[in-house]
Amino acid sequence: GLTGKQRMQQKEEQVLEPVPTTMAGAIRRFFFGKDVGPILVVATIVSFVHSRLILAAPLSSTDFVAFAASVLFWWFQEHAMHGTLLHSSFDWAGKRIHQAHHERDYFHVSIDSPELIMGWLVTVHFMLRMALPLPVALSATVGYAIAGLFY
Repeated sequence: GLTGKQRMQQKEEQVLEPVPTTMAGAIRRFFFGKDVGPILVVATIVSFVHSRLILAAPLSSTDFVAFAASVLFWWFQEHAMHGTLLHSSFDWAGKRIHQAHHERDYFHVSIDSPELIMGWLVTVHFMLRMALPLPVALSATVGYAIAGLFY
């Protein structure tokens, strides 16, 4: 877990950082604040959408099914990972990172580090690309990333 000094620093950050109470405040905090994670996710989604649209293959029902299926998959895997791994009885790095977001005043919003976000999205896209043709893998990756962004 966190040391006493780390907990104290987090509490000080919480006092210095008010919880956004308006949509404008939330956008300012989460997209133009000190964390680059949310804007990085949006930029990555835009990049994947652009990559998909410039391919010769037109959008098809397969793209929409892959998009929807990856959103549904994200919800199930988030529930499974959250309960099983992030709140597990054993101590590991993912659990400690997750615990830090629960200690924030706006614990219901998780802002992950850019390394975690990009590492996870690249891994997911690579796995999807191994199983699906590129156009469909891109559509599925966009669905997965959007599900994570709006979680």
